[in-house]
Amino acid sequence: MSRRQAIKQVCAPGQPFELKATHIRGKSCRVFVNAPLTMHDLIFENQSDLDFLIYEDERLSYETVYHHATALAAALSSEYGVGKGDRVFIAMRNYPEWVISLFAIASIGAIAVPVNAWWNRNELDFSLSDCEPRVVIADEERVAQLADCDHIASETKVIRVRAPKHPKLSSTTWEATIAAHAGSTMPEAGVEPDDDAIILYTSGSTGHPKGVVSSHRSILHALLSWELDWELRSHMGIYELQEPPHQGGMLLATPLFHVAACHAAMLSCVRVQRKVVCMYKWDAELAMELIERERLTSLLATPAISGDLVRAAKKTDHNLSSLLVVGGGGAPRPPEQVREIDQLTHDVVPSTGWGMTETNAIGAGIAASDYLERPTSSGQCSAVLDFRIVDEAGMELAAGERGELQV
Repeated sequence: MSRRQAIKQVCAPGQPFELKATHIRGKSCRVFVNAPLTMHDLIFENQSDLDFLIYEDERLSYETVYHHATALAAALSSEYGVGKGDRVFIAMRNYPEWVISLFAIASIGAIAVPVNAWWNRNELDFSLSDCEPRVVIADEERVAQLADCDHIASETKVIRVRAPKHPKLSSTTWEATIAAHAGSTMPEAGVEPDDDAIILYTSGSTGHPKGVVSSHRSILHALLSWELDWELRSHMGIYELQEPPHQGGMLLATPLFHVAACHAAMLSCVRVQRKVVCMYKWDAELAMELIERERLTSLLATPAISGDLVRAAKKTDHNLSSLLVVGGGGAPRPPEQVREIDQLTHDVVPSTGWGMTETNAIGAGIAASDYLERPTSSGQCSAVLDFRIVDEAGMELAAGERGELQV
């Protein structure tokens, strides 16, 4: 069965991945009929007592994350005056509070702005002046930088995470904020699918970082697009994604301020109820310990990180047999590494993809035998996007010709 035939069958009326044509902001689009409508719907509809976020010795269930997000949303709305369209900074490492903040902010119609935790003071200062956040949620390192920024307004409120009070910056602790609003109900905000949900900064090629705005629908359709890709591979006889006998899990090895980590790694776990194990920073030995201990099934990371894992695995006796998928992106993966991943454990398959911040990381994808046969490929186009190759004059080129890719 060809991919085109599989899409026609799997996305037909009445099917879970049904697609229909519509117009959004004057543009013709294909949308998933059964997608959650908003980020709040995504987390609300998937509450359970299963683990969601794990960091060191901390474990938060899907239900607990929702309750914490509700408390924060209530605080932002009633105490800090955050409303629809207001920007709220998330400036921290991959702590559980990062994820809770994202769901809280988006659930009340505000716009989450996860800033690069590796930025220096000047870059952080630019982003403050660029999007003028009403509230900043930051960890200790970022609080210290914020204290020296010129463009943090006097009325900007700061919630500090895992951080002591800074003498130059007025702030409130995360714990006090959540405790003060525990047991609250989620504020009603009238959020619509095409309302803006997030601004992710991308460095681009020149000048200052550029803020890329995405809607609730755009984010959620990226998640369903990846789910659909695995379903299509099954129908095409390429690969049947295995269901582990235990709860699946994702090792979060790259920063959440990057679209691939936020969407493809973390958010993609919600509907399928995988747990997400957060790392303070990348460490191959610790990664193997976590994979073995938590019986993790997925890793999505750059080729540099997956290469580290492959090399480290050759020198250890850690049991990595739970791994089913080692995905990638962000840079080309050497063909030899593709083959090494396939040999890492009995059941694991390699995968990769190409996307942009502007497309919420979807674009093309490839996995399993397809990828092993074409290890330099980024795969085939997402079912909700269209690709074309054009020449310098903007004229569409025939298949196989080199030119500029337009999405």
